Amino acid sequence: MPSPQLEIFQNYAAFLRGTELAKLFLHGVPGTLPNGEQVAAQLQNELPNLETRAVGSAHTPTYHFIQEDAPVELAVTIDEFIRGL
Repeated sequence: MPSPQLEIFQNYAAFLRGTELAKLFLHGVPGTLPNGEQVAAQLQNELPNLETRAVGSAHTPTYHFIQEDAPVELAVTIDEFIRGL
């Protein structure tokens, strides 16, 4: 029997796959995910109406806490997403 947390996660994943609600996936560059671009591409294939954005660069790298490493870029990215809805 799956744990209650796993069941919640699975139900939420099914909801995200089945809705056209706008979604935003942010990942840091270089980030803590060694394959952030791959994860973003996979999620875009699985979730309708998902926009992915990378935050950070070689000049302004982001790691575990994107909001601390690149707060302005993160805020601008979220603002652009919301304004585009």
